[in-house]
Formats: sequence, C-alpha cells, structure tokens
Amino acid sequence: MDVRTIVSIWPLPSVERRPLFQPMSEYKLPASKDGEIVMLRIGDQIQYQSAGSGVPPIPVQIPAFKVADDIARCFTMGKSWPNMPANAQPGIWVADQPEPTEAEILGSERYKHAVREQDAFLAAVVTQADDLDRKGQRNNIGLLHREAARVLGVTGRPWQEDLRSDSNMVCPWCKSLIPAGALRCRVCQEVVDPVAYNAAKVLQKQAGFAAEQKKPMQVA
Repeated sequence: MDVRTIVSIWPLPSVERRPLFQPMSEYKLPASKDGEIVMLRIGDQIQYQSAGSGVPPIPVQIPAFKVADDIARCFTMGKSWPNMPANAQPGIWVADQPEPTEAEILGSERYKHAVREQDAFLAAVVTQADDLDRKGQRNNIGLLHREAARVLGVTGRPWQEDLRSDSNMVCPWCKSLIPAGALRCRVCQEVVDPVAYNAAKVLQKQAGFAAEQKKPMQVA
C-alpha cells in the first residue's frame, strides 16, 4: 500500500471527513505548538462508485498521493483565502518523500518555503484585524486573528484582549475558543465535559421514550 505524508506547522487544528470512503475516514491535524512539526500519514483508500441503475456499486481504489493532495488542499482552503497576498498560505503541505523523518523535513527547502508562506499569511491576518478594529468591527475579529498575533509575537493591540470570560472557554483538546458550557468542541468535535455530555444523552433517550409512549396505538 502506498503512503504519503501531510506536514503541518499551522497553529490551529484541522479536520476533514470523507464519508464515502470505506470505511468512513476522518483526517485530523492537531494544532502545531510553537512551530513544531505535525505529520499525518495517508494511505490508499477505497470508495464505491455507482455503475448505473440496478448494478451494485464498484469499489475503486484511490491512491494515497491523490487523497493526500485533496486533504491538504482542503486544509488550506486551496489557497482561496480572500484578500491574501501572493505566496501567503497556512503551513500545511504534502511532503516530497512518502514517509520523511522530522530531521528530513526540517532540512528541506519545502519547509523553509512553508515557514515564509505562513509568516506572510499570519502577518496579513494581523493587518486584517487592525483594519477591522479601526472600522469598529471588533466583533469580526476571531481566534485566527489572535492566534496569528501570538505566533508572530505581536503585542499591544487593543483587540488582543483576553476572550476567556464567563461566556467563553478554551477547549482542553485543541485549545480553540468555544462557548462556556459547551459539551463538545465545535472545532475538533471532542467531548469537553464527559459528565454533562453523558447526562444529556440519557435525558435525550428518556425524552424519546416518553414521546413514543404518548403516540396512539396502531390498530391492525
């Protein structure tokens, strides 16, 4: 089986799902902490494709390099970020070697290029936040803007005030900002409060059972 490697120095987590793969696949890149290398190995996948009416779907093998290219493109939004300068994008890419070591990545020209691209991207994000702040649109400044400033060491901006208030909390898994009292993180989808989450599931089942009991009996 072929293998390809997605490499990341991106400071936020990324998730992509492919429900048509057999079995269904979920690709997760955790946040890179302080520029550390994060790697995700990608293998060949099977996807069933329609062969026409009345004909069973046909299993088609998708090679790892195509899967990896597609996932990396989605992680970086295919370089389609609005209002970004040329050669500025998140530091996520497919390694030239199938299964490189960290030392090989750090010594590669692709890594150096990715660092430059990401620094340019994050600088543009900080500039965007400054523009929003000047326009009185601070409510449109989000986690990405603050994380970009943190990574670049930018300080002293009025919009960098801490959002960890009574209405917000930080996900213990991916460190994203989420509403206080959330049961699952909306970014990485991990359960952040197992006790409350399980209790909610029990109540949900009980409510469903009660609703079923209230339905009229079907007479044959």
